[in-house]
Formats: sequence, C-alpha cells, structure tokens
Amino acid sequence: MPEALRRIDPSLVTEIMVEDSWTQEPRGLTEMLEAEHLLFNQVWYNRHWNLRTSIDNGEIKLVDKETFPHLAGEQETIQRDVWKLLYKLREC
Repeated sequence: MPEALRRIDPSLVTEIMVEDSWTQEPRGLTEMLEAEHLLFNQVWYNRHWNLRTSIDNGEIKLVDKETFPHLAGEQETIQRDVWKLLYKLREC
C-alpha cells in the first residue's frame, strides 16, 4: 500500500508516516488546572462585560430590590448590591 501511494503522491506517504510516528506527552495536572483557571476567568470576564454593556445600553435595569416572579415582556433587572459585589470581584 505505501508503495502505491508513493507512486500517486509521494508527499502523502510522508504526511501519513509523520502522523503515525508523532507522539505528544500528556499534559500534567498543573498545566491542565492552569488552563482551566484561565478559561474560567475568560468566560467570567466575557459574561460580566456583556452584562455591563446591557446595563449601559438600558437593556437591563439596576434596581434596589428584585421582585419575583419576573413576568414575560418586562425589562430585565439586577439588584444594585449584587452588581456592586460583581464589580468588587472584578478588582480581585
């Protein structure tokens, strides 16, 4: 089979050989935990920034006390004290 492939496209055989012979060491626990921590922070930042943008655009209103249930069609709200806590967490 390799000889037939070599006649058709020699570079294909080289690519297949490289794929079969290439190995990679598995990641260590420390490296995986660092990557997980980075991803967590990036997702948190993105969600926080989107929430902040929605508040700035008036799509979400800051209120002193949340009332439940939230009826369909009403403007979304977030409590001021919760927002202040999120803002403090961002500074950490």
